[in-house]
Amino acid sequence: MPSTRSLVSRLIPPLASHWHKGQQGRVGVVGGSFEYTGAPYYAGISSLKTGADLCHLFCVEEAAVPIKSYSPELIVHPLLRSDASLESLEEPKRVEVLNEAVEKISQILPRLDVLVVGPGLGRDVSVQEITRQVIARAKAANLPLVLDGDALYLVSLEPEVVKGYTNAILTPNAVLSGAIGTFAAWTKHADISNTGFKGNPLLLAAYGGSLVTRASSSLAFDKHLRSMTAPDVLHSVGNGFIKAFPSASI
Repeated sequence: MPSTRSLVSRLIPPLASHWHKGQQGRVGVVGGSFEYTGAPYYAGISSLKTGADLCHLFCVEEAAVPIKSYSPELIVHPLLRSDASLESLEEPKRVEVLNEAVEKISQILPRLDVLVVGPGLGRDVSVQEITRQVIARAKAANLPLVLDGDALYLVSLEPEVVKGYTNAILTPNAVLSGAIGTFAAWTKHADISNTGFKGNPLLLAAYGGSLVTRASSSLAFDKHLRSMTAPDVLHSVGNGFIKAFPSASI
């Protein structure tokens, strides 16, 4: 059987003129709150820089404008509802609004190859409830999940959210979750049936995303040393990808 790195390289689609936008990966990110707008941006943009074509980002209304201002490349949907936005509503109406948010997000799930959940999500009760239901919809569709940030908090309170679901990866890093998300998206279309690999393809996705993130972080540190911050890692993803997978330059 080929080496693990060689197996991961089989997931990476070649660069070619016949591809159409979206065919090299469509990533969804659920995250972004009033306090935290950086993490969902990093998750989304790192998925694009790793090689995904499209990223849909679902956040609360208060986070939408900041995230949109960070990058025009992210498709931002301000569909999450916070406690503050619902505090004037009676309970029946509140439930109706929450269900409407879940339905609107769920309508986009069939257009995605993977869903990254949690970066900058926060612990707002209403947001967590929407997230719980969206995860359930994603599981019902057998959509790969990458859980990060406050999605891990949700899982710590309610392990049954992902218990028994083998199509999920848990990771505590926004940039890493985006990179893994792209590799997870590629697992849906790559053919590794003739390699002898019998395991879960998401294991390869997690390994591939980790290799790229590590290589990118190393290059960024070599250049910036102690002044390195997350944007420096993002700017190094292109070269980091080639460092991790030299054959993927073409």
